[in-house]
Amino acid sequence: MPQHFRVSRAFVRSLGSGLLFAVVLSLSSDSLLGQAITGLAVLKTCPSAPQIAGSTFQCTYSVQNQDPANTVINLAVTNQAPFPGGPIVSVTCTQGGTPVTTLGNNGTATDTCIGSISETAPACTSTATFFADRVSATGTDTGASLGVNGAASNAVIIAACTPTPTNTPVNTPTNTPINTPTNTPPPVVAPPVPTLSFPMMAILGLLLAGAGLFLARRQ
Repeated sequence: MPQHFRVSRAFVRSLGSGLLFAVVLSLSSDSLLGQAITGLAVLKTCPSAPQIAGSTFQCTYSVQNQDPANTVINLAVTNQAPFPGGPIVSVTCTQGGTPVTTLGNNGTATDTCIGSISETAPACTSTATFFADRVSATGTDTGASLGVNGAASNAVIIAACTPTPTNTPVNTPTNTPINTPTNTPPPVVAPPVPTLSFPMMAILGLLLAGAGLFLARRQ
């Protein structure tokens, strides 16, 4: 009988230890689950219609605290366009038009802030392209002073550019006169006129006189 009593006590002790372990495990699980619900949910919306190269368009975003038990402080929001490679700039997140750096517990009226970002489409290309951007948020969860963060990307279609036709002048050949050599006849040189010396003229005169006498006698 005493032996049976000792077994019962051992069983009770084992059962008590098991119950205590179950209670501790349950509390630990609840604690772990509570710590797991942290972070920032970020959403970003940009125009769905294609944008013209070089134009300016607006994107909106929201940041929400996911922790239902604790607030988020030291909130900072940045935007990068294009993503990746573009400049990272700080942007303002507001509640009711007022910039804030603290978000209330999830489920409260102050758990979310919103903002608007002005972005510029890239330069013209011959084909349609996607212009990607990214908004990021960081902060500190007050539950255990844990750093929390979140990000969201979007992409806008940039329409292709239609090339502007250019009038290229056409060089029309001009008829350049060609100098054709002409056959120029050599100058005509007049034959030299014979001239009679004085003695020859005297002889010619005598001959003419004799001819005249001869003709006179025959008549």
